[in-house]
Amino acid sequence: MLTYYWVDENSPILYNLVAMKTRSRTTSGAFRTKRSDTLVGSIERKYGVDLGVRSDTKLSTYLKEAGYNSLSKLLEDVKG
Repeated sequence: MLTYYWVDENSPILYNLVAMKTRSRTTSGAFRTKRSDTLVGSIERKYGVDLGVRSDTKLSTYLKEAGYNSLSKLLEDVKG
């Protein structure tokens, strides 16, 4: 079963398919860990989300302050 997530009110996308095409996986099938020095602006552009923080904030800093363990959990909450 596929789940629809809305990027905005006019464009539904299949988040599962987007994530599968844009994030690589390990040999066990789990998503690879995103580098901690990745900037939030890069994540916002790549996944079409607005996290409401400065674009030069490091992903690791934002995840820690927002209480997320992974980028996947963050994207699930933001898009779902």
